[in-house]
Amino acid sequence: MTYDLQGAKTPLKTKIAVHWQYGAATHSGWQRTLNDDRSLLRMGLTSRGIPYAAAALADGMGGLADGGLAGDEAIDGLRSWLEEELPDLLESKDRWGLLEASIQRRFESIHCSISERALSQGMKQGTTLTVLLLFDSVYWIFHIGDCRVYKLSGRGGRQTRLARLTRDHTWVGRQVRLGLMAADTAGKHPKRNVLLRYLGMRGRARIDVRCGLYERQCLFLLTSDGLHGPLADGGVSRLIGENGGRVEDVQALCDALLSRTLEGTAPDNASVLALRPTDPGKAGLRRFGARLSIIVHRIRHPRLPWWLSG
Repeated sequence: MTYDLQGAKTPLKTKIAVHWQYGAATHSGWQRTLNDDRSLLRMGLTSRGIPYAAAALADGMGGLADGGLAGDEAIDGLRSWLEEELPDLLESKDRWGLLEASIQRRFESIHCSISERALSQGMKQGTTLTVLLLFDSVYWIFHIGDCRVYKLSGRGGRQTRLARLTRDHTWVGRQVRLGLMAADTAGKHPKRNVLLRYLGMRGRARIDVRCGLYERQCLFLLTSDGLHGPLADGGVSRLIGENGGRVEDVQALCDALLSRTLEGTAPDNASVLALRPTDPGKAGLRRFGARLSIIVHRIRHPRLPWWLSG
């Protein structure tokens, strides 16, 4: 059973909605006539009744030809993967190995499709794509480009610890990681929007993979650079802190983040997705078993760079 947020007009079915809270907001920005950001949110249950959710954000590159078309292709390709492959993968014994290999192939398929169409039309096209998958206390992130995933967690109903779970595949991001540029300088640098990795680029498009554990009531945010660029990590933290670190309404948080962005010049498309698990998930030995299953998976499949956290 699945539910697709994009284009939907009806509310979530109760048996799915009890497991998740979500929000979404987007705007073209004050200096753009078109919005090339594309998003997708899907929730479902396996045949064993275990809930899962996936959120994705694609930022079509407006500086290239028809960035919205590339973003559409990325989201459409991901949507078909969620429908045709993900449910069976989550039921399989070696789910993590099969899952990672399968979505890697889907990213590569989207990349090749965008590249081939652009070549046949004699133009450049490209898009970022960031995917978050939550299942049975385990999160997976598959990422290329400069959209971001944040995890907000805390104790006693207050969510005060904001952690960025992705890294920007930009020229300035690489300079910061090499210690050649300060983060404050990167946000104002003329090359801050220059991407080094994206779908549709020349050559192979390498994606980052990250996995870890999540707890009940933690909050995940996906943002495009048009939102986290003007706000920066500190701006997101300050806005949440204005309410004592309590996020009661996930949609209201998305609206507030977008409104705060639009108070400035907002030169680019700005988007945010929010997803919060409300079911208890695994605890105790079961949670330890979930972490162990990820570690065993990485020992068996050490091919790709990865990060384990949570």
